[in-house]
Amino acid sequence: MLFSIIIPFYNSEQYLFNAISSALEQYTRNFFYEVIVINDCSTDNSLDIANKFSHKGNYVVIDSQVNSGPGSARNKGIEVSQGRYVIFLDSDDYLSDNALYNLYEYLELNNYKDDLISYNWKYSPDSCLINRNYNGGRRDYNFIKMKKKELLNAYLSMNMDNSVIYNLIRKSTIVDNDISFSSGLHEDIDYMFKVYYHSNIVSVFDKVLYYKRDHLSSIINQFTEKNIVGYIRAWKEMFNFLLVENEKVHILSLKIGVTGTVGMLISIICERNLDGRIDLLNKLYSEWAANFVEMGENYDMYLHPLPMKTKYDLLTHYFFNKKKSNCSDLKILKDLCLYLK
Repeated sequence: MLFSIIIPFYNSEQYLFNAISSALEQYTRNFFYEVIVINDCSTDNSLDIANKFSHKGNYVVIDSQVNSGPGSARNKGIEVSQGRYVIFLDSDDYLSDNALYNLYEYLELNNYKDDLISYNWKYSPDSCLINRNYNGGRRDYNFIKMKKKELLNAYLSMNMDNSVIYNLIRKSTIVDNDISFSSGLHEDIDYMFKVYYHSNIVSVFDKVLYYKRDHLSSIINQFTEKNIVGYIRAWKEMFNFLLVENEKVHILSLKIGVTGTVGMLISIICERNLDGRIDLLNKLYSEWAANFVEMGENYDMYLHPLPMKTKYDLLTHYFFNKKKSNCSDLKILKDLCLYLK
């Protein structure tokens, strides 16, 4: 078995049929593949839709009884997968007709030496953001082509795509290095960092194989305290990973990433018309403090926010300084919103 396509789903009845069909209807020649779908305790008709394909010989349905998030569902898919390489497909997206055959030809050409192949993507024609200037696509190929040290620094500095989709990953890289998804949101961030870290040969395949459907109900277009917790958890996990691996050479880049991420979250909270914006800002500060400030010596040595000059860095420094000065939450919110105009 060459490929395993893993599709976690939760309440995806509107798009799931299209996602599964795109995986099962791949053009093949001289190779075999399987499709594994994992129901994350859906409450709509998604499981019924998934079961409509049960007659397919290369198709597996896993029905989880507890909702644990897409990361845990993907872990279950990896556990039962038989493929030499794995592909992760979100339940509201779809693959191009010849995605697997294109990857097969690329692997054949390179004698199956690649541990990770990053391929291109676009928004689907029915995406709600399709009228924006950006129609999708990777912008990090120059960084992926760098040597390992520079690649990891680029990733930590937020210069690379951190989504697990748009990648073909050798299964043994995942299993041999005990890489697993965390529960909760933004589980891709630390997962892909570990995949890059443990991959010896990383390649670029600059062809659109993946179509992403951006819609208002997608996770990426929602924002709650769970998003804040997920982002901070991911950076904390990468920080701990670097300490365990004695890779302190990358800590400076991680500092840049943490500072930039906090600024990005401040921008999202202030610029979107969200309910409870003060509560969200307070949650961001408390999560940051609990996970980084209270780490004592390690924080003082490595994670004090850098005096950068980008929009997000300036936001982060202003926010932290105002919180430490006991400025009122309402004034902080108003000042941040004024700055962003």
